Amino acid sequence: MTIARLDPLDSVAMGRWYDLVVAVTRHDLPDFPTPSGPEHTARFAHPWPASTEEVLLAWDGDRVVGAASYLLPQAQNLSVVHLDLVVHPRHRRRGIGTGLLEHVYAAARRHCRSLIEVETVQALPGGGARDEAGYRYLTNRAHQPGVTSIRSRYQIADH
Repeated sequence: MTIARLDPLDSVAMGRWYDLVVAVTRHDLPDFPTPSGPEHTARFAHPWPASTEEVLLAWDGDRVVGAASYLLPQAQNLSVVHLDLVVHPRHRRRGIGTGLLEHVYAAARRHCRSLIEVETVQALPGGGARDEAGYRYLTNRAHQPGVTSIRSRYQIADH
């Protein structure tokens, strides 16, 4: 496995990263819609204001098996790194997430950041099944739960 920084102009790498995001979403959040390809690539054409985004890809041969994308706010919350860490379901528990996370820790130190915010899923009582491996992995590495976010849907009956 090799970890390399993404060049947003590399359409092959962008496509492989998008394929990874789709596979992870379908596995971890099967009741969520598949991510949009144009929205995925537009993040570099229209970046978050006053933030820098960096992306690391974990490659196994010609396949992207993991990714860490992180935002570094440049105006407010200068102590924070907002992280999105994903590993392909068939490649988990092989050190890929750990390798990516070590690179993110190093980047946080380089940018003088003291807090990493990352989202993970947990099953809710009566809710859909969720693979909680990411939650267990992060809490085992001393990450502490912070804010719980519950996404819900409500179907409005026709009148």
